[in-house]
Amino acid sequence: MKYQEEKTSQNESKIFIDPPAQAAMEPVHSNHSTPPTYESRQDIFKTPEELTDSLWQCIQTKNARTALIQIENATLYQQYVVANDNWLMNNMMARLPTKERNCIADILYHLIDDTGMLIRLVDIRFGIRIGSAQITNPDVLTNAQKIKRYQLHHNQEIEAPWTKSGVIRLYGGFLKLPQKDLREIKAILAIQPKNASLESISGEAHTNKGIVGLRFNDELLNNKEDGEFTEPDAEQKYGKADTSIGTNIFDFTTAHEFGHIIDRKHGYSARKDFRKISGWQEHSHNDLQTLTESIRDSLKNPYPDSFSAQERKLCMRCAEDLIRQHPAPGNEGKAIQYAITRSLNATFEFGNTYSGRPLSTIRPKIAGSGLIMHIRQAFAESMPWLNGELFPDMKRQIHESYRGENWFSYRNSAWTSGKISKYQFRNPEEEFAELYASYHTSEKKGEKTPKQLRKWFEMNVK
Repeated sequence: MKYQEEKTSQNESKIFIDPPAQAAMEPVHSNHSTPPTYESRQDIFKTPEELTDSLWQCIQTKNARTALIQIENATLYQQYVVANDNWLMNNMMARLPTKERNCIADILYHLIDDTGMLIRLVDIRFGIRIGSAQITNPDVLTNAQKIKRYQLHHNQEIEAPWTKSGVIRLYGGFLKLPQKDLREIKAILAIQPKNASLESISGEAHTNKGIVGLRFNDELLNNKEDGEFTEPDAEQKYGKADTSIGTNIFDFTTAHEFGHIIDRKHGYSARKDFRKISGWQEHSHNDLQTLTESIRDSLKNPYPDSFSAQERKLCMRCAEDLIRQHPAPGNEGKAIQYAITRSLNATFEFGNTYSGRPLSTIRPKIAGSGLIMHIRQAFAESMPWLNGELFPDMKRQIHESYRGENWFSYRNSAWTSGKISKYQFRNPEEEFAELYASYHTSEKKGEKTPKQLRKWFEMNVK
């Protein structure tokens, strides 16, 4: 029985498709899988109907190799017709062997108009559910619902429907990533503000759940990194440009979030040999005295040379108290004055004189010290890793990574000797995620990754 007769007999309506403008272009070949070499031109078809008839015969006779060869060598218009025939696509995806099925999916995905078919193709090809409505695993669905409730309550964000352009971009990005790593991803949610518009692409990885959230819209899909997370004049300053400049932000962000999930499974960013590359040191926020000493020791001039031993001790006490208070952005000035006043009052019995002078004379000296000034700009809310340059007058860079969590420091030379981005210096976990994205999203694996990081990655991860 001919294909259209078989299709009609199963109560499927015929799909009428307007040909794309590039109908006469050369065939589109898979850039991921490697199909067998086409050995003859005898099966080139004059019309899409001839091709669909032949493909249906291949499905019935389980001749997957011939089906792949025919699709590989079809015209773009013929490929377009096949890609948008959902009945035929569903049969090929369900009944052909995995290798040939995947090759066919990789050839046709970017020609599909039906978003639902694209989402199904991602599930079949990579095992990843796009959107919570597609999740069937009860545990994964429960986790997705928890994430959605959290986003709505804390961030006023909701899950958004996936667009055709978004899924096509996602599929193309998946082809660049190791297929073994994709098995760790359970689902991807599109997230958007409930009552506002998106201005930039961002993401988040729920690493213990294997779920990634991405914020984007179609207008942002082709945006490239041009300075939000990189230092545009790094080449002029240090002789080496930030390597992620010019990369597609959506692809890079997706790979970055996947990198977090892979890191959680294998613990790459916690390894000593990885942290050694940038000279990472971790400083516990639970030991304020040791943390404050580490910050002091990272500064070339933590306080003026004119400070007496007692004044230095007072400055350290004030610094500890300031970290303990952890003021919100914009309130650092009041918090500093409060910390200084409380420390002075605790030190001096009557709290009104110091060395025969009013305590007010010491307050501005402490507030203006290098130690206090650095702490107020090193809290996570100030995002110090996104500064356009290193903090000056520091032996090592040191800052809080996430609010209320540990602080991290790294060598100045890690920043100046060639970096992926500014964001890699938030903490070792973010550096690994940036490394993962940098290595896999380049046209040639690792070609834009700094040498030391690339060498480590190829020896330990890849």
